[in-house]
Amino acid sequence: MRLNSNDTENVKFADYLIEIGTNPKEDVELPSEIKRCKSTMDLLFKVYPNINVEEVATKTYLQERSILFARNDDVATLNELAINHFSGELHEYLAADKAIEDDQPI
Repeated sequence: MRLNSNDTENVKFADYLIEIGTNPKEDVELPSEIKRCKSTMDLLFKVYPNINVEEVATKTYLQERSILFARNDDVATLNELAINHFSGELHEYLAADKAIEDDQPI
């Protein structure tokens, strides 16, 4: 992911993240846009209210929100929680990490 340096909000947030990573203070002041939650489930529903309503949880709805974690295992845990709250039928799409020649079966 690359930072869009033409967007002042992106630059301000990137500077904030750098300050958190390099500032020796123990306490960090969180901006009001950052949700404060007691649990991962609470965070999920604050960022994605009505995630279980199919008409609400559209592609645009999901693209307009995000939750950032520093560790992949935390991302996996949140993804599993979120997936379990989607309504409708679950579909899994698999990918291959290598090219296939024209004459090879998929």
